[in-house]
Amino acid sequence: KDLQFVIQQEPNNLLARHYLAIYYEKKGLIGQSHLNTAIISLYSGRIKEARRMAASAMKLLPNKSPDWYKASDILETTNKDAHF
Repeated sequence: KDLQFVIQQEPNNLLARHYLAIYYEKKGLIGQSHLNTAIISLYSGRIKEARRMAASAMKLLPNKSPDWYKASDILETTNKDAHF
């Protein structure tokens, strides 16, 4: 809960996200772990890894859940054909 609170207050805190990803992995919440790894990768400029992890998260998360939409947003915003 503490890590989730930190991320709510500081969404760009990559260290907290890293520890949260590890926590989720250990709890068997692989979709949430992959989503947080995708976010870390996105903020770190590793677009291919961000896309790979977001796609994996979407397969594992409940369809159309808030986290599923976050993963979808990562894929959409990193699409080479996206126009800004």
